[in-house]
Amino acid sequence: PINSEAADTFLTTQEAAQILKVAPKSLRALALAGKVPFYKLGRHHRYKRNDLLKLVVLAVVVSG
Repeated sequence: PINSEAADTFLTTQEAAQILKVAPKSLRALALAGKVPFYKLGRHHRYKRNDLLKLVVLAVVVSG
């Protein structure tokens, strides 16, 4: 299990892309298309670890 503090950690685009196994450029495009939730901190996009893990679980369930 993941503790709630680690789950709410904000990740950079590079770190988030590694979790989702996509290129950073692809992640930015998915985020701007509304398919991946992100937070804008200044000029930077940040992603909550918990949001990404939910997407990973959903992808596993859907793919079977």
